[in-house]
Amino acid sequence: MFNRKITYIYLAFWCALISICAYLSPYFANDYRYMLIFGTTDKVHNVIDILISQYNHYFYWGGRTVAHVIAQHLLLAPKAVQALLQGVLYCAMLVLICYMGNMHSKIRFSHIFAVSILLFLSLRYFGEVVISPVSASNYLYTSLIVLVFLIPYLESFDNRKEKSVIFAIGMFILGVLSGWCNENTGFAICFVLGLLCVYRMYKRDLKHYELLGLLGAIIGFLLLVFAPGNGVRYDNIKQAGFDPIEHFFATFKIIGISILAMYALFIALIYLIIKAKINLRKMTLDNDLKKVLFILAIGFASFFIMMFSPTFPARSTSFCSFCIAIAIVQIANYMRNNNISILPTKLSLVLTSLACIYVLIISSNMVYGYNQARLDGIERDKYIQEQIALGQKDIVTDAMHVSNTKYLYIADIRANPKHYANVLVSNYYKINSIKRKCDIKKRFLNNDFVLIARTNKRVCE
Repeated sequence: MFNRKITYIYLAFWCALISICAYLSPYFANDYRYMLIFGTTDKVHNVIDILISQYNHYFYWGGRTVAHVIAQHLLLAPKAVQALLQGVLYCAMLVLICYMGNMHSKIRFSHIFAVSILLFLSLRYFGEVVISPVSASNYLYTSLIVLVFLIPYLESFDNRKEKSVIFAIGMFILGVLSGWCNENTGFAICFVLGLLCVYRMYKRDLKHYELLGLLGAIIGFLLLVFAPGNGVRYDNIKQAGFDPIEHFFATFKIIGISILAMYALFIALIYLIIKAKINLRKMTLDNDLKKVLFILAIGFASFFIMMFSPTFPARSTSFCSFCIAIAIVQIANYMRNNNISILPTKLSLVLTSLACIYVLIISSNMVYGYNQARLDGIERDKYIQEQIALGQKDIVTDAMHVSNTKYLYIADIRANPKHYANVLVSNYYKINSIKRKCDIKKRFLNNDFVLIARTNKRVCE
């Protein structure tokens, strides 16, 4: 009972932190895109507007309909509701990761704590993926959908009983949604589940719900990748000078930075594998280890397929991070079942103390930084409205007092009025152009390694 109360209190802390930051954060970049009916300058007011917007989006920009339906509903909701959902869904992800890692065992506070710290340290662009409503819709919410879809496949390694017809139909529907969520996750589940189902068909042990889930995922993935809007978008990328060969080799740098940024997850995973191997000289490939390989295969497939994508945004590695976290819990549970200690008690206490100090420092800076961004956003909106009232259609504003870090997503407009963020803001306010007076100098460090936001003066002063 005590363990359960501590778990609830701890999850409440994360829910409060994420919700407060999401509530304080002003809207940026793609938020303005999805507050409008796509392809127009008309604001979204209801569900019908969202349907029209997503129809336009599917034919003229991209097929990620599931993610953007979620995004536009979030942006339509009151900010307090939207922010609370961000916090609740992030905590749901922590619980889901631990559940998928334990499956038939109870969820332990130690696992919740470890996963929350590892993700806080290693989730690329944490602020964007978790705090921003549009990015969270694309990478947090969709990851939850895909992981829930994978639960029966994980369970199937232990339980080969057939499910009901209703369950199989539900798997088909959930499969369509999962395959339609995101290009890299859609490919990963179709590829790995396809191999699994072919193997089980060969063994004459394929269940109806497994096959229907796979067929649903394939249909959803095809709906995603063959959206007419993807062709339009790719043509725009080519016109901007896209070189597929040059991009392919550039992805190796992105992969390298991603692995460095996800250091805590990789260190924990490798450490547990080595310790388990040392303590169990004969590690047979039992069902527990098959589940580890299964979830890692899907995670890494979603990661490395991005090498062949026209763009490789850092946030697309999020799903791989969640899968590695699940594998870490799986191996930790496997070690516990085999009476293998993970860390010496004293070292565990030291690492726990350091983690708590780190979280308190960073979370304080997050709240302070997002509040400063909120104040800057209010000031800017007031200035824009005043300029519009005076008949100005080309507006120049001051820079904000806070810039991007790993934990603060500040996708501000630039000094170039043709930058995509500037164009989106211009469309939202129905003006000709907007720009800020100056741009910040390019950093030596990638944002993944910038942890504390400076808020004492404007970012380009």
